[in-house]
This record gives sequence, C-alpha cells and structure tokens, in this order.
Amino acid sequence: MLYKFILEKLGNNQKNSAVDVGINLLQYVFEETKIQIWGPRCELLNRLEKEYGITKQDKKKPDSIF
Repeated sequence: MLYKFILEKLGNNQKNSAVDVGINLLQYVFEETKIQIWGPRCELLNRLEKEYGITKQDKKKPDSIF
C-alpha cells in the first residue's frame, strides 16, 4: 500500500524512485523508533536494574522474581 501511495504521488513512470522513497521512509521510521522509544526504555531499565542490584546472572535465573 505504501508503494502504491508513493507511486501515485510520484507518477507511474517513477517506479525505481518510489522504491527508494519507501526504503528511505522505512529506514527513517526504524531509526527514530530506536532513538525515541527503545533508547529511553533501555536507559530506564538499566537504571532500575542498577538501583535494585540486578545482575546479568540474576536475569538468567528462571526463578528470579523482581
């Protein structure tokens, strides 16, 4: 659907350009998701683990309850 939308906006004779725009758009979304969502989430989780003294070994234990 994204390809069809981009192709409609660029014109039917721009198939290669439509693919490039789609790839760039999806790459942008992936990068921003990593920066805006996963980055802060991981930082917060690391701070919480440090605050509660949770180690990598603790996280591997199947019976760990934190």
